[in-house]
Amino acid sequence: SSSSSSSSAPPAYAKITPSATTVQLSSHTLSLPVSLTTTAGAALTTATTAPVTLSVLFIDGTAVSGTDYAAANTTVSIPAGSASASVTVPLLYSPSSSSRTLTVRLSAPISWAGAGVDVSLDPASYQTAVTLQDDITASLSASDVVSATLRLTGVSASELSSSPAALAAVREAVAAATSVSAANVYASQ
Repeated sequence: SSSSSSSSAPPAYAKITPSATTVQLSSHTLSLPVSLTTTAGAALTTATTAPVTLSVLFIDGTAVSGTDYAAANTTVSIPAGSASASVTVPLLYSPSSSSRTLTVRLSAPISWAGAGVDVSLDPASYQTAVTLQDDITASLSASDVVSATLRLTGVSASELSSSPAALAAVREAVAAATSVSAANVYASQ
Protein backbone atom coordinates (compact mmCIF):
# COMPACT_ATOMS: atom_id res chain seq x y z
CA SER A 1 0.00 0.00 0.00
CA SER A 2 1.47 3.33 -1.04
CA SER A 3 1.66 6.16 1.41
CA SER A 4 0.53 9.60 0.49
CA SER A 5 2.73 12.64 0.82
CA SER A 6 3.04 13.76 4.40
CA SER A 7 4.75 16.84 5.80
CA SER A 8 6.22 14.81 8.68
CA ALA A 9 8.17 12.39 6.46
CA PRO A 10 11.20 13.77 4.56
CA PRO A 11 11.13 13.26 0.79
CA ALA A 12 13.45 10.65 -0.73
CA TYR A 13 14.27 9.57 -4.26
CA ALA A 14 14.55 5.97 -5.44
CA LYS A 15 17.16 5.62 -8.18
CA ILE A 16 18.78 2.92 -10.30
CA THR A 17 22.32 3.36 -11.60
CA PRO A 18 24.14 3.74 -13.90
CA SER A 19 22.06 5.44 -16.62
CA ALA A 20 23.72 3.18 -19.22
CA THR A 21 25.91 0.10 -19.00
CA THR A 22 27.41 -2.59 -21.23
CA VAL A 23 27.50 -6.16 -19.94
CA GLN A 24 29.42 -9.14 -21.36
CA LEU A 25 27.34 -12.35 -21.67
CA SER A 26 30.21 -14.29 -20.08
CA SER A 27 29.42 -12.55 -16.78
CA HIS A 28 26.12 -14.54 -16.77
CA THR A 29 24.38 -11.94 -14.60
CA LEU A 30 23.42 -8.29 -14.77
CA SER A 31 23.26 -6.58 -11.37
CA LEU A 32 22.11 -2.98 -11.02
CA PRO A 33 22.15 -1.06 -7.71
CA VAL A 34 18.94 0.59 -6.51
CA SER A 35 19.26 3.22 -3.79
CA LEU A 36 17.38 5.77 -1.75
CA THR A 37 18.78 9.30 -1.51
CA THR A 38 17.58 12.72 -0.48
CA THR A 39 16.01 14.69 -3.33
CA ALA A 40 19.33 16.60 -3.51
CA GLY A 41 21.13 13.29 -4.19
CA ALA A 42 22.80 12.98 -0.78
CA ALA A 43 22.77 9.95 1.50
CA LEU A 44 19.71 9.60 3.72
CA THR A 45 20.39 10.98 7.21
CA THR A 46 17.82 8.76 8.94
CA ALA A 47 17.39 5.03 8.52
CA THR A 48 14.15 3.73 7.04
CA THR A 49 11.88 1.99 9.52
CA ALA A 50 10.08 -0.29 7.04
CA PRO A 51 10.93 -1.81 3.64
CA VAL A 52 10.56 0.28 0.49
CA THR A 53 9.33 -1.79 -2.47
CA LEU A 54 9.55 -0.59 -6.07
CA SER A 55 8.22 -2.05 -9.29
CA VAL A 56 10.85 -3.04 -11.86
CA LEU A 57 10.04 -3.22 -15.58
CA PHE A 58 12.17 -4.93 -18.22
CA ILE A 59 11.62 -3.37 -21.63
CA ASP A 60 12.93 -5.23 -24.67
CA GLY A 61 14.94 -3.25 -27.18
CA THR A 62 16.74 -5.64 -29.52
CA ALA A 63 17.19 -8.06 -26.58
CA VAL A 64 14.26 -10.40 -25.92
CA SER A 65 13.13 -11.67 -22.53
CA GLY A 66 13.39 -15.46 -22.42
CA THR A 67 16.00 -15.49 -25.21
CA ASP A 68 18.67 -13.01 -24.11
CA TYR A 69 17.82 -12.59 -20.43
CA ALA A 70 15.64 -14.39 -17.90
CA ALA A 71 13.47 -11.81 -16.21
CA ALA A 72 9.89 -10.72 -16.00
CA ASN A 73 8.53 -7.51 -14.50
CA THR A 74 9.05 -7.80 -10.76
CA THR A 75 9.69 -5.78 -7.61
CA VAL A 76 12.82 -4.92 -5.65
CA SER A 77 12.68 -4.35 -1.92
CA ILE A 78 15.08 -2.13 0.00
CA PRO A 79 15.10 -3.54 3.55
CA ALA A 80 14.23 -1.41 6.58
CA GLY A 81 17.35 0.34 7.89
CA SER A 82 19.05 0.12 4.49
CA ALA A 83 19.27 2.57 1.61
CA SER A 84 20.16 0.10 -1.14
CA ALA A 85 19.37 -3.19 -2.88
CA SER A 86 20.10 -4.73 -6.28
CA VAL A 87 18.10 -5.78 -9.31
CA THR A 88 19.72 -9.00 -10.55
CA VAL A 89 19.00 -10.45 -13.99
CA PRO A 90 20.29 -13.82 -15.27
CA LEU A 91 21.71 -13.49 -18.79
CA LEU A 92 21.02 -16.23 -21.33
CA TYR A 93 23.47 -17.29 -24.01
CA SER A 94 21.97 -16.61 -27.40
CA PRO A 95 24.67 -16.49 -30.12
CA SER A 96 24.69 -13.17 -31.94
CA SER A 97 27.15 -11.13 -33.95
CA SER A 98 25.61 -7.88 -32.76
CA SER A 99 24.96 -6.44 -29.33
CA ARG A 100 21.41 -6.33 -27.99
CA THR A 101 19.66 -3.78 -25.80
CA LEU A 102 17.05 -3.58 -23.08
CA THR A 103 15.93 -1.04 -20.51
CA VAL A 104 15.55 -1.75 -16.79
CA ARG A 105 13.12 0.80 -15.32
CA LEU A 106 11.93 1.54 -11.80
CA SER A 107 8.22 2.23 -11.81
CA ALA A 108 5.12 2.77 -9.70
CA PRO A 109 3.57 1.34 -7.68
CA ILE A 110 5.98 2.11 -4.86
CA SER A 111 5.25 0.91 -1.36
CA TRP A 112 6.85 2.71 1.57
CA ALA A 113 4.21 2.63 4.33
CA GLY A 114 5.86 3.14 7.72
CA ALA A 115 9.35 3.67 6.24
CA GLY A 116 9.64 7.22 7.60
CA VAL A 117 10.36 8.73 4.18
CA ASP A 118 8.12 9.93 1.36
CA VAL A 119 9.50 8.05 -1.67
CA SER A 120 9.23 9.02 -5.33
CA LEU A 121 11.26 8.06 -8.41
CA ASP A 122 14.35 10.15 -9.15
CA PRO A 123 13.35 11.81 -12.45
CA ALA A 124 16.99 11.74 -13.64
CA SER A 125 17.88 8.16 -12.57
CA TYR A 126 14.85 5.89 -12.83
CA GLN A 127 16.10 3.64 -15.64
CA THR A 128 19.22 1.99 -17.05
CA ALA A 129 19.87 1.39 -20.74
CA VAL A 130 21.63 -1.99 -20.94
CA THR A 131 23.71 -3.26 -23.87
CA LEU A 132 24.40 -7.01 -23.90
CA GLN A 133 27.57 -8.00 -25.75
CA ASP A 134 28.17 -11.58 -26.88
CA ASP A 135 31.79 -12.12 -25.94
CA ILE A 136 31.33 -15.91 -25.97
CA THR A 137 30.59 -16.69 -29.63
CA ALA A 138 33.48 -14.53 -30.85
CA SER A 139 35.90 -16.48 -28.67
CA LEU A 140 34.85 -19.88 -30.04
CA SER A 141 36.34 -21.37 -33.17
CA ALA A 142 35.37 -24.42 -35.18
CA SER A 143 38.20 -26.39 -33.59
CA ASP A 144 37.16 -25.71 -29.99
CA VAL A 145 36.18 -28.76 -28.01
CA VAL A 146 33.25 -28.27 -25.73
CA SER A 147 32.42 -31.05 -23.34
CA ALA A 148 28.85 -31.60 -22.21
CA THR A 149 27.25 -34.40 -20.28
CA LEU A 150 23.86 -35.70 -21.32
CA ARG A 151 22.05 -38.14 -19.08
CA LEU A 152 19.81 -40.43 -21.08
CA THR A 153 17.36 -42.29 -18.93
CA GLY A 154 16.85 -45.97 -19.75
CA VAL A 155 19.69 -46.25 -22.27
CA SER A 156 22.99 -47.81 -21.28
CA ALA A 157 26.28 -46.49 -22.66
CA SER A 158 26.93 -49.79 -24.44
CA GLU A 159 23.51 -49.67 -26.15
CA LEU A 160 24.14 -46.07 -27.21
CA SER A 161 27.65 -46.76 -28.56
CA SER A 162 26.49 -49.75 -30.56
CA SER A 163 23.69 -47.81 -32.25
CA PRO A 164 24.74 -45.35 -34.96
CA ALA A 165 21.11 -44.16 -35.15
CA ALA A 166 21.06 -43.36 -31.42
CA LEU A 167 24.35 -41.44 -31.67
CA ALA A 168 22.98 -39.53 -34.68
CA ALA A 169 19.84 -38.67 -32.68
CA VAL A 170 21.98 -37.34 -29.82
CA ARG A 171 24.02 -35.21 -32.28
CA GLU A 172 20.78 -33.80 -33.76
CA ALA A 173 19.36 -33.06 -30.30
CA VAL A 174 22.55 -31.23 -29.27
CA ALA A 175 22.54 -29.19 -32.48
CA ALA A 176 18.85 -28.31 -32.10
CA ALA A 177 19.20 -27.32 -28.45
CA THR A 178 22.44 -25.35 -28.66
CA SER A 179 23.03 -24.25 -32.28
CA VAL A 180 26.29 -26.18 -32.01
CA SER A 181 27.28 -29.01 -34.29
CA ALA A 182 28.41 -32.07 -32.35
CA ALA A 183 31.10 -33.71 -34.46
CA ASN A 184 31.73 -36.56 -32.07
CA VAL A 185 29.61 -38.11 -29.36
CA TYR A 186 31.27 -40.45 -26.91
CA ALA A 187 29.31 -42.74 -24.63
CA SER A 188 30.66 -43.60 -21.21
CA GLN A 189 29.27 -45.58 -18.29
